[in-house]
Amino acid sequence: MTMAIAEADLELAWTQLPPGPELGIQLAMVEWAALPDRELVAALEAADRQTAWAQSMKLTAVAELARRRHGPDYLPDSDTERRIAGEVSLALTVPQGQAEELVWLAETLPERLPATWAALRHGHIDYDRAKVMCDALGGLDPELARDLDAEFAVESTRTVLRRKLAKAIKIADPEAHAKRTTQAKTERRVELWENHDETCDLIGRNMDAAEAHAIYNRLTAAAQAMKADGDIRSISQIRLDLHNALLRCIPLASAV
Repeated sequence: MTMAIAEADLELAWTQLPPGPELGIQLAMVEWAALPDRELVAALEAADRQTAWAQSMKLTAVAELARRRHGPDYLPDSDTERRIAGEVSLALTVPQGQAEELVWLAETLPERLPATWAALRHGHIDYDRAKVMCDALGGLDPELARDLDAEFAVESTRTVLRRKLAKAIKIADPEAHAKRTTQAKTERRVELWENHDETCDLIGRNMDAAEAHAIYNRLTAAAQAMKADGDIRSISQIRLDLHNALLRCIPLASAV
């Protein structure tokens, strides 16, 4: 028996195409202002899948470049990896660190995390969530990494996914989790990032979690007390100003 297809579903049919050349052509022909809301949202989702597919193509190209530079007798060599990343950096006009990230993902995802790699290629996840998976699982024992890779549905936000992965690793391999935590703490540092508007971001990286929460909570409590006393600044502004005053040894309000 032939099932009737609603006219609205016919209009949406093209948005259900798998990512690739055909979907790309359809997206290029869209008159966005003419789409009704339902089709516009479906087209937006299709464009997102197409973006993920294009990102997987870029990683495929990076992986092939790395394979050619390694040669048949390649042994792991950080200098070679840096040179490859330098070539990617020059080709794509991106910072060296970003190029190193691309090389890491290109070499790690297909081999160690095939489920995540397939999800990226089919547009089921985006680049950022694939990176979260790679950062969390890429350095684990290969068998454990594949097991967790196959287990996880990456429909969460990056923050939630990162939290779920950390919990899963801690349960599956407590020793590996403890080792990663110790290694991260040895890489603790302060970073300074310049913004485009004559401001900067000062960031403490890889702090002990309990210590970081304690500092943040103390700043928040002091900011809330000052706000209650009539301070016209926002809580976020007061919190940062208190943070800066502490670091510069400026006497703080009694609320601290």
